[in-house]
Amino acid sequence: MSKRWWILLGVILDFKEIECFVSCYSCIEGESNTRCNVAGTISCYINQTCYTEVTRRPLVVKRYTKGCMDIMNCTTKMNLNDKMTCDETPSKCTYCCTAELCNASNKSTNIQIMKILYPLVFIFIHFS
Repeated sequence: MSKRWWILLGVILDFKEIECFVSCYSCIEGESNTRCNVAGTISCYINQTCYTEVTRRPLVVKRYTKGCMDIMNCTTKMNLNDKMTCDETPSKCTYCCTAELCNASNKSTNIQIMKILYPLVFIFIHFS
């Protein structure tokens, strides 16, 4: 294995340790971000990250869903946010983050690291 692959493997394994057993706020279709946060928490698995999904439907106020989601699935959904306006109705936008209880707000604070690491994880999985 070349030196590059070992470095990539080290980055990915280090990233997975950060994700290990992180706790996230958890709720389904909460009426507000604040109410969603008092609904409880959940512990994620090693390949998961915290997320907040904000859904807007006609004749319905915003709804918040929070919990744990597969890292690659969450990043894919979050990358779709750029293709729509999250403040318009109807819409569904996903925000991912990687720290303990980081999904307290309805926006992600760790978007950039997810956008950088997602391609590295994809390359490692598909080309190793």
